[in-house]
This record gives sequence, structure tokens and C-alpha cells, in this order.
Amino acid sequence: MLNIETKWLLDFLKLAELRNFSKAAIERNVTQSAFSRRIQALENAVGCQLFNRDKTPIGLTQSGKEFRTSARSLIIQLEYELERLNDLSILGNQKVSIVAGHSIATDILPLFKFNLFAEEQEVILDVRAIDVDDAVKMLEESACDIVLSYKNPQLLTEPYLAHKLGESKNYCVSVLSDTFVIKTNQSTPNLEPKYQLSEAIITPFIMHSTSSYMGRLTRQTSSRYALKPIFSSSMTDLVKALVLQGEGVGWLPDYTIIDELKQNKLIILNPDEATVNTELYAYRSKTKLHPAGERVWKRICEHQTIFSPQ
Repeated sequence: MLNIETKWLLDFLKLAELRNFSKAAIERNVTQSAFSRRIQALENAVGCQLFNRDKTPIGLTQSGKEFRTSARSLIIQLEYELERLNDLSILGNQKVSIVAGHSIATDILPLFKFNLFAEEQEVILDVRAIDVDDAVKMLEESACDIVLSYKNPQLLTEPYLAHKLGESKNYCVSVLSDTFVIKTNQSTPNLEPKYQLSEAIITPFIMHSTSSYMGRLTRQTSSRYALKPIFSSSMTDLVKALVLQGEGVGWLPDYTIIDELKQNKLIILNPDEATVNTELYAYRSKTKLHPAGERVWKRICEHQTIFSPQ
């Protein structure tokens, strides 16, 4: 049986977070030498190296990444049991950490309708909306429980579990022209876009940052047209806001513009040739999560397809 002290696990989690021995030792209120001995004792107990000390800042080894998930779950379960035995509130220790891309957190996560108050009274969802690439990195570093993101081949293999949420079409869209052309005997206006997507006519382009997932996803398609970038952001909501202001065209996921398309605030440009498809997934480590995390994952997996292109 392993002889592992709880303080070693807390030391490990703090070092995994700060990636610096001296800073972590200060946070844990011990000398650096004592802190280093405790980390070494933990590694000896588990029988493998958890940190790569050759890197600056230090990083987790693959074993360390997997152990981080286990350590977080152990600490959460221990705190849960202690508070339950003392008849204290358990809410603070049933927190499930979910990270997601900005637009996914805003537009996809609410579709699950967790009904937390009625059905999952011992669960609090702690949701962070960040860049998709950063969300994936957090899962790789075992710094969260669940990630909602786009298709990532690296996360579709061991040591991760994946559940497909649905598919998405990314359209290039424009606001409508200031004037509508109404044809004879036609009760509805013939909607015309303010901008055209052309290989010859230069069009202002509200683009996703080239380093972002959406930027990489649409790069090849957007390069076919005479687009002049005037603004760049990794935040889909910001790209959408500027497109709605009529500043230019931009590629946006279909799930973010459902209402705008229905209300004729936006119009799709060149749908047959400029549409870019992608898939949405939920990911987690294969290592068992704490009880609340497992319940939330089960709820996510109950939805076979949470979103499909219209």
C-alpha cells in the first residue's frame, strides 16, 4: 500500500500550477529545501518522475499529467468526506472545472440544460471561456476536468476520452445592403449583402487571429478571395460584433448566428464554396474524475448530438 501524505499531494498540485519550486514553496509556507524533499518523496512513493526539471519553467512529465488528475480528485473527495462528516456545506468541494472556447461556452454549453438545482444539487459548474488552444493545453496539463472544443486528433486517443457533441458549419457572412431591391409582385425584399466575396473585388475582412483555431481552420478558404484584413481577434464574439456593425465580412460558426440569419441581420456569402465544416467534442482524461465530475461527464454523454448544422 502506498504511503503518501496529503501535504505531498497539495505540494504537487501547487508546483504543477506555478511550475517554479521557490514560488510553490512560498505558497506552501515551507522552505524550498523541505519542499523539494517532499516532492522527491512523492515521486519515490508513486515510483516515477512527475516533473521534468530540465525545462524552464519546469513541466509535468506524461506520468505527472495523469497523476495530476488523480491528485485533484483525491483531494476533492477527501475534503468532501471531511465536510460531510462534519455536517458542513459540500458545495465548494463538488466543483467541476470546465473550460471551453469562447463561443462554445456561450452558445453550446447552455444547450445541455443541466438543471443543476433540481437534479445535481451537489454540483457547481466552474466554467472558464478561453481560447480553444489554451483549453486543450489545460486538459493536457490536467488542469481541468472537462474541455469543450473542436475536433483535435491528439485528444481522440489515449489517455483521453472524447464524446462528439455535433457538427458545425462556418459561414462567411455580411450584413445586408442599406437598400433592398423589391421585385415586381414579390411581397418580400430581395436581400442583398453589403459586401461580396470575390476573387477580384477587395473586401474588408474581420478575421480570426492566425494563431487561433478558427484562424487556421478558415485560412485556406479565405485565401481564395480578395480580402483585406482590417481587424483580427481570437474571440468569435468580437468578430461577430464587428461584422454586425457592417465593418466587413467574417467567418462565423453557424451556432453563433442562428438568430441573426433568421432575422435577416446577416446573409451567407458563397455558401457552396466558402463554407468550412468542423466538429465539436467534449474531452476528459481517461483517469477517473471525482464523483461530481463523473456525473457531469455522464450527463454530457447522454446527449448524442447537441448541435447539428441547419
